[in-house]
Amino acid sequence: MDCREWVNEILNWIKKLEKFKDQLYEITELGIGSIEENLIEKAKEKIEDLQELLTELGTSLFERACEKIMEGEDDC
Repeated sequence: MDCREWVNEILNWIKKLEKFKDQLYEITELGIGSIEENLIEKAKEKIEDLQELLTELGTSLFERACEKIMEGEDDC
């Protein structure tokens, strides 16, 4: 897999996590019990943490991909 594919894959995962987080917000709005709500809040926090890590990884890979592309290479 070349650099561009890695960056695109990470961006896709970030989008999937965002959709999942939105679905969790919708579930919360349905009016569920407090235990479930606490679990959903924790899940949202973990998703946000994962999104942040993926964004950092994507940024790092993107920078590396740009360098490699400028050097005429495709592989990271």
